[in-house]
Amino acid sequence: MAASVISNGMMFATLSSVSVALPEIQREFDVSRSAVNWVIAGALLPLASLVLIGGRLGDLFGRRRMFLVSVTGFGLASALCGLAPGETLLVAGRVGQGLMIAIGAPLALANVTEAFDEDSKGWAIGVLSAGITLATLSAPLGMAAVVQLTSWRWLFLPIAPVCALLVLLAWRYMVETRVPRAKSLDLRGLVLLAAGLTMLAVGSEQAGYWGFDWRTFTLLSAGVATLVAFGFAERRAKAPLLRVDLLRKRAVTGSVVCLAAMQWAAIGFSVYLMLYAQQVLELDPLAAGLLLLASGIGPPLFSSLAGWLTDRGMAAWLVVGGLAVAAVTLIFTASGVQRYQDVLLIPLFFAFGTAAAFVYTPSSASTMIAAPEAEEGVVAGLTMEARQIGSVVGITATSAVLVAVEWRMRDALLLGPDAYFSVEQRHALDGLLSDSETGARLLNSLPPGQRPDVVEAAKEAYVTGLETALLVNAGLLALVAILGFMLLRPVRRRVEPPALEDLELPLRLRVSELRPPRYRPASQPPSW
Repeated sequence: MAASVISNGMMFATLSSVSVALPEIQREFDVSRSAVNWVIAGALLPLASLVLIGGRLGDLFGRRRMFLVSVTGFGLASALCGLAPGETLLVAGRVGQGLMIAIGAPLALANVTEAFDEDSKGWAIGVLSAGITLATLSAPLGMAAVVQLTSWRWLFLPIAPVCALLVLLAWRYMVETRVPRAKSLDLRGLVLLAAGLTMLAVGSEQAGYWGFDWRTFTLLSAGVATLVAFGFAERRAKAPLLRVDLLRKRAVTGSVVCLAAMQWAAIGFSVYLMLYAQQVLELDPLAAGLLLLASGIGPPLFSSLAGWLTDRGMAAWLVVGGLAVAAVTLIFTASGVQRYQDVLLIPLFFAFGTAAAFVYTPSSASTMIAAPEAEEGVVAGLTMEARQIGSVVGITATSAVLVAVEWRMRDALLLGPDAYFSVEQRHALDGLLSDSETGARLLNSLPPGQRPDVVEAAKEAYVTGLETALLVNAGLLALVAILGFMLLRPVRRRVEPPALEDLELPLRLRVSELRPPRYRPASQPPSW
């Protein structure tokens, strides 16, 4: 029990809360903002590709064994992140973390429920959920304090000894379980899903630098085509990763689309506003961590209320309202970043996190309600996959919009793309806001009179790009809100009256009984 709770909380806490350390990582490794985004995307991509097979691997090879593999691998990947001498090995370590989370996260719930009897399973699941909530809620502030007081490397290095302790606990107390006749792995579907998501992520990320030329078009088209092929392959697979035929149900399709869109906007909101808070507003990591903490307060407070209202038939209104509030929050945030108002960000982060609670809970519940009882596990995997795909595509697509607008705005402010800088120097301008060595060298090479204008242009261009990206995501949420209402609202079917020949009378009368009675003397009563 303790090993499952601690491991799951630790894994999910390090998934996206590392965004508070991105400015420090960018400064130390002297890389562009687009490159440092892969510290987040590198963990999300394998998680989205492989999370569906984690539970099945446990069924095939043993849940205890695969749990030990995932915790050991997570500790080694974390050590690689903490000791990485450059950005490439750091991203490789993050990919390893995402892979181990995909294997270990589904097994924690299975191990907890297997360790308790029927009367205690509810309590055990509640403890597991509370542990994950506590870890994800406290992680941003704790990680921010670590970054400010020590180094970002200490976000990863302590994980290795903790994982070693968890391995000893699981080896001693966890019981091995497996499914005797577990379904085989759909390797073809797994390869198609991973390849399609990778091409979409890389194409979206590079679109900001390449523009929409043949390279971007080729990658994005190939990614979409591969995912379409994945859908056809899953329909024919004997043991599919995803039951795509369940998307024929309106409620399932609407919930999946709403979950993916909300996660798309949420990951971009948290990651790029962290960079804005530290690089433009010049807040320290601890103050930036308080912003992430504000966004995490809403879900624990309002998820139960959202579930209670969903049980009373208000799922469609809750989802539409949550998406609408999130869209309005993004619009106000876009207005606030142009005015450099840091105080305004705290209530906006809280409002966005609260709006997310009223989207995630009703959407997931609507999917489970619409699914047949025998397919609830499959549908739960579908909702989890929708959120992970939304995260991967969301962070890369938001980066593409931000970078494309930032570069064009920066060139316009500097009187054209060839006014001062070459292509390599324009890449180096990304490091001005993070105070990297490349950015400092570029700034020192300019005449003293041009330096303030260049710094101001870099700052204004980033703010304009962030504002545009937030507005684009707000428009996406508004469109999905309309679509979600159409798909999630209950349909009132018109009941046609049955045809006369289809009516079945409860009493069949003989024709003779319908004739009027013959005359009888008064002394004899009629026989009806």
